Amino acid sequence: MSKTIVARVTVVAEDDTAADTAAKKLLHELHDLDDVVSVAQDRGPGAPEGARGAELIAVGTLIMSVVAQPEVITAVLTYLADWRRRQGRGQIEFRTGKAELILTNASDAQVDKLIKAFIEEVTDPEP
Repeated sequence: MSKTIVARVTVVAEDDTAADTAAKKLLHELHDLDDVVSVAQDRGPGAPEGARGAELIAVGTLIMSVVAQPEVITAVLTYLADWRRRQGRGQIEFRTGKAELILTNASDAQVDKLIKAFIEEVTDPEP
């Protein structure tokens, strides 16, 4: 079996209902991607770490496992950026280990640069 990485994918939206609906929609779409080994909705607390009062934002969180190959992770991140763009608002946060990528209203060129930098950070070259 191929090595995998586990990531937390957070959909940030304007309210709890919108975040939950968007996360469920994304969950169903991710099930159709071949390189996504598993994906499930996280039922843990939704507030971002360190958030206070008015800073609290509605989030829907998924836990996913993907094949740990740079081209696979790139394809998944590109899919997430396209998905966020189709929604027209909100943001997607992709976290694995200590690495984090936040996708908002970036251009295709900006997304490509962000993904490339993220991939370099989270993948180790083969010895």
